[in-house]
Amino acid sequence: NNYGIYADTQVNLLIKNIGVTGVYDGFHLENVDLSVLSGDSAASNNNNGLYLLYGSDSNTVTNFMAISNFGSGISLFSSSNGDTISYSTANSNTNNGIGISSSSVGNTLVNNIANSNSIGIRLTTSISGSVLTGNTANSNTSHGIWVVGTSSNNILTANTTNSNSLNGMYFQSNSSNNALSRNISSLNVQTGIKLDVSDS
Repeated sequence: NNYGIYADTQVNLLIKNIGVTGVYDGFHLENVDLSVLSGDSAASNNNNGLYLLYGSDSNTVTNFMAISNFGSGISLFSSSNGDTISYSTANSNTNNGIGISSSSVGNTLVNNIANSNSIGIRLTTSISGSVLTGNTANSNTSHGIWVVGTSSNNILTANTTNSNSLNGMYFQSNSSNNALSRNISSLNVQTGIKLDVSDS
């Protein structure tokens, strides 16, 4: 099967305490708004654990477990705006633990764990207005948190990025006006916090 849970153009869904393994995307939600995912899990799927895409707005994801998926653990894609991911764990995924990409605006990540992935948390391609607070991205094989591709006006506060194989936090490719405060970044192989063609 392609997807464990699939929804398209729905509002006010409650998806709770469901576990999915061994499919393409564990949870695949297209243009789904104002919905809640709570206590769900996705492990060992062939692409993403949770995939919110194509204008999936104002959703709440809490206590989600995304472990050992072959894509990303949790991915927001293509103008998915105003979503909140909190108290979730995305570990040991092949790509990102948590990824936000392609002009997605105003998303919030709070108190999540993204360890032992390729990249812990990645914001790429015109991401703005995101708030990352109290997240942990340790022991990833690339960067802990990577902000790239003209991603600007994001706020990162009290995040921890330790023991990553490249940089703890990496701001790259004209990513500007990002605000950083009280972040901890230590024991990374290259740099704790690196700005490369950026103005953060």
